[in-house]
Amino acid sequence: MAQPRELDGYRLPVLQNFAAPERFDELDAILDKANREGVLAPLPGSEQEVRSKELIESRICTIRTRLYLLGYLNRDSHRPEIDDTLKEAISRFQAEAELEQDGWVGRQTWTALQELVSFEHPSHLRKWFNGDHLNAALLRAIKLRLFVLGLLPSKQAQETQKLQKALAKFVLISRILRLHDTRLDPDLVFDTINVLFDQDGIALRLGKAGENFMLHRPADIRDHDANRLIHRFIICCAKVELWLLGYDVLLDGTATFKIPRGNERLTYMPGSYPLFHALYTFWREYGMRRSDALNHAARIKGFFFATLLKIQQEGNRIADPNQSEQLYDMLVKEKKEVLDQVWGHIKTIGSRIWDGIKRVWRWFKSLFHKIVKKVETWVKNVARLACQYALNAFPTLKRIVQITKEAVSFLFHKTLPDSDVGHIVINRDRNYDYRMYLNPERNHQKVKTSLATFLQSANSFSVGIRVLGLMVNALISVSKSVALAAGWFGLILALLKIYARLRELEGVLQGERAFQSVV
Repeated sequence: MAQPRELDGYRLPVLQNFAAPERFDELDAILDKANREGVLAPLPGSEQEVRSKELIESRICTIRTRLYLLGYLNRDSHRPEIDDTLKEAISRFQAEAELEQDGWVGRQTWTALQELVSFEHPSHLRKWFNGDHLNAALLRAIKLRLFVLGLLPSKQAQETQKLQKALAKFVLISRILRLHDTRLDPDLVFDTINVLFDQDGIALRLGKAGENFMLHRPADIRDHDANRLIHRFIICCAKVELWLLGYDVLLDGTATFKIPRGNERLTYMPGSYPLFHALYTFWREYGMRRSDALNHAARIKGFFFATLLKIQQEGNRIADPNQSEQLYDMLVKEKKEVLDQVWGHIKTIGSRIWDGIKRVWRWFKSLFHKIVKKVETWVKNVARLACQYALNAFPTLKRIVQITKEAVSFLFHKTLPDSDVGHIVINRDRNYDYRMYLNPERNHQKVKTSLATFLQSANSFSVGIRVLGLMVNALISVSKSVALAAGWFGLILALLKIYARLRELEGVLQGERAFQSVV
């Protein structure tokens, strides 16, 4: 495995005089370096767009892991390099997913991998069905789902009989737990697969089931095999939910649930009881006393899923138009050792940054004022949220800076490049006032086009200057507030601070022809 790259050495420039329009070049250089270093690199559209180390390592590792889970790689080496084996696996996936086979994970292929593998991504399953034809990549994803839920013996079992048996088990579970309002068909049909992929819906139904999951069992189902099947399914679903929230559990399809006994509960080693430890940490973060958390961690009841449902509902109710600034305000007030831990997770976060992010936001908003002790899972989830915001803000800032640089180049000519002596001339004086000269014999369409170009550049420049001011003030604020934030972490925090305003200003430019041409 490659050694983690050192990202702490870079220091942001002195910013007190970072105000003149020409300093856009310096800001652009900072963003370019962050891109090259892999700190905040957007997904390149093709291999030709990639410069050295431009794809951040966690994204490559995520691609490799996703392809391994779907059976396109024999093992997951966790190597953050793009090699021939990985390219071949990408091409095979694209072929089976009926995508363009370019051997490259651009936006379309990345989205497809997320839809098929992530347990939270909204899967638009209709597009994976073509009449009676089932997409081969979707079939692999179905097997993976059934395995993780404890219904299939391996991730990519080849025997048709095993797949049919697993689907029959899932349909039986759906009847007992009322995961669907009508009886499902135990076959590879849309309604059945749609319920299988709807982890949100499964958790919702389990959250409403009460303490006894078997309470509404149909009268014709009385065998003990059904009890064991439900027990296994419930444990696997709990592991999926905990995993999505960032806890250290394995999605291995097993119902192993080892519990420390007696006094050992007070001194147990987390590695010996991973599911118990994840549940205990969850309840502690939810605000339970230690003794109550230990008792609740010893079993998985309906109350666990009902609590998840409550967190989701509370999180959705909280009006929070600027979550990024809330996260920023919280981080800059933390102690240095907590920030050290957050930055450490950001540098080594791996593929988990893209898994369960909606649930993490609900968790964050709902439990924001409850968590006092900054446990490891809290730190991990805050790091994931910070990365998500910074990754979303980065390309927006880059685009606006690029557009503004073009506007500066256009507007700072003494005579604007679009001027046409035969029709219209726009001049700039030393005070940056503009004067317009029109030929009486002018062509009205040419004048209209020139004025539209001028107004477009002026609007872009106006937005860019506001963005520059926001970014400079954010960087200065970060450097004064947090000693740690002098490096790349400072850039991430600054992006958190201005994210919401950045999106507003991006909206101002959305209708601009210049912006559309860059996007």
